[in-house]
Amino acid sequence: MGNFVATSRRGLVNCEFPKGVEMGRDSLLPRILLINSNPVESAWIITALSQKLPGWEIKEILNVEDLAQAIANANFDLVITDDNLSWATGIEVLQTIKEHHQACPVIMFTDSHDIATVVAAMKAGLDDYILKSPHQIDKLVQAIEQAIQKTSLSVDDSQATATALQESQQQYQTLVENSPDIIERFDTQLRHLYVSPSLTNISGIPAPVFLGKTCRELGMSPVMVNTWESAAKTLLQTGKKQIIEFEVETLNGIRDFEMAIAPELSYDNTIESILCISRDVTDRKAAEKALKSQAQQAQALNRVVQIIRSSLDLQTIFSTATAEVTQLLAVNRTSIIQYLPEQQIWKVLAVHRLDESIPDSIGLEIPDQGNLYAAQLKQQQVVRINGVDEINDPIHKQLAQKFTQVWLLTPIIVNGTIWGSLSLTKPESESPWKDEEVELSRKVADQLAIAVQQAQLYQQVQQELRERQQAEAALQKLNQELEQRVAERTQQLQQAEARFEQIFHASPYPIVIMSLLDQRFIEANEAFCQLFGYSREQLITQTPEDFTFFADPAYEGIIRQQILAKGSVRDLECAIRTRTGEIRTFLTSAECIHVDGIPCFLTTGNDITERKQAEATRQQQARKERLLRLITQEIRQFLDLDAILTTAVTEVRHTLSVDRAAVYRFHPDWSGSFIVESVSKGWKKLVSPDFQEVWEDSYLQQTQGGRYKNHETFAVSDIYTVGHQDCHIALLEQFQARAYAIAPIICGDSLWGLLAIYQNTAPRNWETWEIELLEQIGNQLAIAIQQSELYGQLQTELQERKEIEEKIRTSLKEKEVLLREVYHRVKNNMQMVSSLLSLQTNSIKDPAVLKLLTESQRRVKTMALIHERLYRSKNLSRINFAFYVPELVGNLVQSYTTVDSEIEVTLEVADLELDLDTAVPCGLIINELVSNALKYAFPQQKGEITLQFWLEDETDYYCLVVKDDGVGIPADFGSQCTTSLGMQLVYGLTEQIGGEIQLNRQRGSEFKIRFQKRS
Repeated sequence: MGNFVATSRRGLVNCEFPKGVEMGRDSLLPRILLINSNPVESAWIITALSQKLPGWEIKEILNVEDLAQAIANANFDLVITDDNLSWATGIEVLQTIKEHHQACPVIMFTDSHDIATVVAAMKAGLDDYILKSPHQIDKLVQAIEQAIQKTSLSVDDSQATATALQESQQQYQTLVENSPDIIERFDTQLRHLYVSPSLTNISGIPAPVFLGKTCRELGMSPVMVNTWESAAKTLLQTGKKQIIEFEVETLNGIRDFEMAIAPELSYDNTIESILCISRDVTDRKAAEKALKSQAQQAQALNRVVQIIRSSLDLQTIFSTATAEVTQLLAVNRTSIIQYLPEQQIWKVLAVHRLDESIPDSIGLEIPDQGNLYAAQLKQQQVVRINGVDEINDPIHKQLAQKFTQVWLLTPIIVNGTIWGSLSLTKPESESPWKDEEVELSRKVADQLAIAVQQAQLYQQVQQELRERQQAEAALQKLNQELEQRVAERTQQLQQAEARFEQIFHASPYPIVIMSLLDQRFIEANEAFCQLFGYSREQLITQTPEDFTFFADPAYEGIIRQQILAKGSVRDLECAIRTRTGEIRTFLTSAECIHVDGIPCFLTTGNDITERKQAEATRQQQARKERLLRLITQEIRQFLDLDAILTTAVTEVRHTLSVDRAAVYRFHPDWSGSFIVESVSKGWKKLVSPDFQEVWEDSYLQQTQGGRYKNHETFAVSDIYTVGHQDCHIALLEQFQARAYAIAPIICGDSLWGLLAIYQNTAPRNWETWEIELLEQIGNQLAIAIQQSELYGQLQTELQERKEIEEKIRTSLKEKEVLLREVYHRVKNNMQMVSSLLSLQTNSIKDPAVLKLLTESQRRVKTMALIHERLYRSKNLSRINFAFYVPELVGNLVQSYTTVDSEIEVTLEVADLELDLDTAVPCGLIINELVSNALKYAFPQQKGEITLQFWLEDETDYYCLVVKDDGVGIPADFGSQCTTSLGMQLVYGLTEQIGGEIQLNRQRGSEFKIRFQKRS
């Protein structure tokens, strides 16, 4: 590598080039700074200079910040400035440039003919000036070239030149080594002198390997080497630059390159070496190939379009389309298939085959039912089949045996409905289908759809022509009838005009006819004249503007615009001013008509002034009802007085659009405080820790509420004009009030407080409905206050009742403990009696006495068991009979049977609770009946006893049944003749509980006892 110094138009630069190579001054193009505050002017100047000075860099400066940055960078060779910028003058810019870069040439673009200004600029160092005009561009270019040449010739310092060339060489070397292009230098023997790092990056071969060797010696592709050597020899012979293209294997695969081959000359203009710059154009070549393919597709598509435009014969169009697509996409077969929904088939209409060995499919009918691909086509989806193994329905599997290729099926949509499909096939080795193939297929299908639609339209037109011919014959007949009707209609029209004039003048609604051209009155009826107070003569030839009819002049323009745009106006609401100045509201309708050939509009009006006022009244009433409903709902739903009052003042302020709404409560001395308020933003708060809470109004204190205790309201539209005393005004000024209205809040017969609303911004005339609403809300708040006080009293009473209930619970608990103790003691006493009877039986020898003692003992145990159950139960007054009976019967079975007995006892007892007065007799009855059955019913100690107890839902009676399948009861047994103490007890106890006994002697004995449930 060698170093040399070169001078450029941008000053002195130091560049490093390969040894033996020098770069001339013209190889570095200047840079221009264009200063202009007008982007439009800058645009055409830059465009013109770029055409005249190709390759020159032109930088646009639009503001002072960009100029300061450019001066700091010093990255320019020449300055063009406008003489009149929005942020400076041309002379000021010139002075700034010269101050920092004295040698930089400056040219001024001016549209001024002021010689004094030009002279001043020349004295400040201006190099040249040009009149601002697109026609002066050539002069500007000439001035630029002269200035640059003059600057170049003035540089004669050889040492500076050497330094500049060295800097330029370094910059050039940096550029070369960082360029993405491949840069190579060869000697005239085609040996490498230099290669840039880019070549190593794509080939993987270090740079030293190339040096001193030819491409052929390096073993490069023969095709590439032959192309390169041929171009290099031509350059050595002619000295002209050569351009070649070639493919080469790189680390990234095969890439396309474009190489520019240029001679490097010595001082005597002989070729010393060859400079080659190679650029990767693979992407460009691919894009060119794609564009070429797109162009071919477009041409093919255009031919199809031309056929469609030039023919209405579908068969011709289908033949052309299938042939073009087959040739363009190099597919084996292209076919057009029509869907026939009535026959539920798809039928092949046209086919073009490149390979005649493929079977002809014209007329082939493909079933629609069970056809998965047909279903996709109906959904307007393109079907790609890239392999026979992808086919998954029986219909196409069968077709694939005959047509063994891959398929592309594109739907043909006509008027939004599937008409058929365009089908392409090609060998499976060429799959899959590419996106561009699919796209072309779509486009052709779209054009085919247009052709089908055109053919259908043509058939419709032919049918319409036939119908039209028939209609023309009928029309001639009708024409004669029409002429007769015209004569009749003319007479009717004359009669209608007479009727219109009669209706026009007799109508109770105001009607007027105005010219659409100049808005002048042409005619007005009597109702219009009476309503507005003008005679017909006063109105004719005048305009509404002359009488200021419209309260808002814009309404006249709106009516005219709608007439011009739509031909009519319907129910336009507008305000009209009468002669007396009264403003009335009308629903105005207008219709465009012609009067003697003049475009006019007929306008009618419906006076809705009273209706509007009624609507306003209804809206006010609705607002009142909504607010009262909201407050009433708050009172019903909540008992929190603060919440109710807060809601009330907030809604009152919003509904009545006041600045403040507040509730004032009286103290016992008739002073008072604001307890709740709602105030608009920006006004001081009266309910605030930082504001006075107690207000002493001498009038209210002296009169103990004044007029308000008499249920009176009070409204003031302006505190300064109502006649208030100064102290009262001062108090209201503290409230920032200008107008106010107050309603009393009376609870029972006492004045509780006041509901007040304030307008702070300006005086206000309070409307009657607003005062009435305020009074009604005050009444509702009184109800809420009374309700809240009652709630407080109720809370106190409830608390006292809770305390009493707690005392009662304590007392009941103590009594419950006592009652359990009583039951326990009764049980113990009965057990003691049972034990004494048991001891007595040990000394009794008489069997009859012994039997009586034993049975008495069992009866005592039965009653003791009930008392035991009671004191162990949670409910001391009732016993669960289902728990008691099994234990009772179990004790009896254990007492009267032996180990060898085969007597079974079945219990069916409902889960019922009985009171003590019922449970004890029932337990004794069970004791007697079960004991008798165990003792007397089974001499062989074998049988079954069943005990049932339930409550009859329908009659509310208890049923107790004890039955056995033993020997039964004697026939002469009855309640009156029995001598058994046990049975006498059963009958006696049954009578005691108010029951009755039924005896059944079939298959043993059965006792059924029914008694009524106690309430």
